[in-house]
Amino acid sequence: MPFLTADTDRVVGWVNTSIVVHLVLFATYVAWDPQGLRALGEVVTSAVGVVVATRVWQVYPFDTADDWSGWGLLVHLLLGIGVIGSAIGVVSGVVHLVQACSRPH
Repeated sequence: MPFLTADTDRVVGWVNTSIVVHLVLFATYVAWDPQGLRALGEVVTSAVGVVVATRVWQVYPFDTADDWSGWGLLVHLLLGIGVIGSAIGVVSGVVHLVQACSRPH
């Protein structure tokens, strides 16, 4: 891809890990879907999202140095929103997990 740099290899593993985590959890939900597991999955996937978005921000494998259109700033902004949104997802997942574990069965 013309907009990716050689540093892309440094984040591909993290992105692939995120995809695998989501696939495993969604496949598990098909067979077994209690609220506690769903809440735990929300925590795990959001935490992985924080790690991946942060790592992409750190490495920044996009070639926007010579681009005057503002795409570089937009990509950084979206990555920052992704980190914040995923962090909120972790907190929300923890709240849901506590609620699911505190309900009588």
